[in-house]
Amino acid sequence: MNTNIRDLNDKANDAIHDGVKEASAKADDFINQASQTADTVGRKVSDLASSANSTLQEFGIRTDVMTDKAKRKTSEMQDAVISEIKTNPLRSIAIAAGVGYLFALLSR
Repeated sequence: MNTNIRDLNDKANDAIHDGVKEASAKADDFINQASQTADTVGRKVSDLASSANSTLQEFGIRTDVMTDKAKRKTSEMQDAVISEIKTNPLRSIAIAAGVGYLFALLSR
């Protein structure tokens, strides 16, 4: 009887350990994907700012100060998102899943 209880306890501990390892690996993957997405968004915003800068300069409007502020703000937001994901990976995964679900509903 004690052997069965120990076996069940060992199996439960192994399952928990495996689940934690899998969740940790998925959280790491999510963090990497989020970081890549944030980098991509940052580059696209930078490209858009550069394009807007050129267009506005054609009209004689100086936008170098505005562009620098926009780049700094984008970098700050990117850092904040990455920090939040690293601090609360499970919540971030849940939020991402919810957003994905909403997009799936809207795309039908």
